[in-house]
Amino acid sequence: MVHIQLVPLKGNALRVFPHSGYLGLSPVTFQGVLRTRRDPEDRNPIAATSVTVAVRCYEFRLNKAGAIARQNVLASEETCLWAAANSNEPSEVGDWDLPFRITLPVTFGGISAVSHQEYKVSWKIEAVIHHAPMFGLGTRLVKALPLNILRYSVPPALLPPTQHCVNVPHHPIGPDDPFTVRLHLPQPPPHMAFSHVSVQVDRTIEFPEASPPTSPEAQRISLLGTVFARPSSSGSGASAPAMSSRRHSPTRRSPSPIRPSTSTGVPSARSSIHMIMTTDFPLDPYLPEQHVTLALPRPPSSGHWSLGETSITSLCMSRFFVRVRLHFVSTNPGSPQRDHMELPSAELLVTLPSNVQRREAHAKLHASARASPPPRYEPERPAPPSYRSTPHADQSPPQSAPIQPSTPARPVLRRPRTAGSSSKVPPGRPIRPRRSQEHLLPHHARTPSLL
Repeated sequence: MVHIQLVPLKGNALRVFPHSGYLGLSPVTFQGVLRTRRDPEDRNPIAATSVTVAVRCYEFRLNKAGAIARQNVLASEETCLWAAANSNEPSEVGDWDLPFRITLPVTFGGISAVSHQEYKVSWKIEAVIHHAPMFGLGTRLVKALPLNILRYSVPPALLPPTQHCVNVPHHPIGPDDPFTVRLHLPQPPPHMAFSHVSVQVDRTIEFPEASPPTSPEAQRISLLGTVFARPSSSGSGASAPAMSSRRHSPTRRSPSPIRPSTSTGVPSARSSIHMIMTTDFPLDPYLPEQHVTLALPRPPSSGHWSLGETSITSLCMSRFFVRVRLHFVSTNPGSPQRDHMELPSAELLVTLPSNVQRREAHAKLHASARASPPPRYEPERPAPPSYRSTPHADQSPPQSAPIQPSTPARPVLRRPRTAGSSSKVPPGRPIRPRRSQEHLLPHHARTPSLL
């Protein structure tokens, strides 16, 4: 048996395999070494046809027990590190070290890694040894490590809403990003006044149970079912605001939406709604247009369920909606009557990287692009010897520094100028001093003298 190890070039792979780059903004690179080691007990190699390394983005649908019900590959990038000369004749794989480098382009597919109770998106780097069929092992030996990948590209903005009761920003919103919800208050019922508003952010996940229809008639019915089967609270805005009562007041219901018959072959969808956050704000009953500011929460740790992001895949459609409920009370003194009104919801575009994280990624990319290459190391050269210029005849020779009694200083010895030296030496050129021979004498015999 042969064991596989994925060793990164930098860092460690205790929890996730490290990478460099930001998906959607710059190329993402994975570097490391694929090590194959024979089992220390049997030391038997394995007959294989190829060794590959791949980076893949998976999506999973989970059942109630947490097991995988369906899976799909959203994006994949594979590199072959070794292949046998003849695919029909496998070669033995023993203790090998195969370096690899995988680079994902900016336009690479896939979405951010998320984890919900019934849906999950995960990135993995996989090392695969394709070997001959073996009983109990199949034809592949796989070693996979998780990746922490987020998509930093900005998705396209949402279409402008058809209703103007609730307005939310169209640009992407991430965790801890503040955003403003603008409310256009309708006319309250008679003898009633607005007291406060409840703003709630929900995540709606829809799972199609069957593949989309292929015939033109089925496609037309499916499109009509998508338009009319969606309730008024999902942001269609076709119906009037629904009003319900809490105490001693009649209940008003919105008209039921038109739903197509299930016998036409239209694929049904199972959906689930999860509340992300809810908060209350006071209202001024005399202002027809008001706004509230809030921010999406960030999960306390990686062990909690992910916030998720707006995405549409073949297995799941995840969307976020802002739902607003207006509360009002009776203006009659002593009346305990209370009521509330639900406004049509508005869709919110959510991404896992926040705007702050996206700006930090842009800043790091610009800083790395502007950074100049480091200077080459050059050893320090010794300074050239400096010579003093010879004094003129009318100037007195410079005096040497006083000799210390403990460490007598060596005097500066100079060659005396002769009558013919001025014609041989150019004017202004220093004269090299003659080397002293006093270093050959004993220390007590060194006396300042001219040789």
